[in-house]
Amino acid sequence: MYEMMQQEISSLYNYELLTKDEYLQCKLIINQRRNEE
Repeated sequence: MYEMMQQEISSLYNYELLTKDEYLQCKLIINQRRNEE
């Protein structure tokens, strides 16, 4: 599930629909969630 989210975020960032800050924040949150499991 998190892999898919990561890919989605990456593509949004590639299309410049996310700022770098938003992108990094999303990655952080995903990593935290993944570590909590």
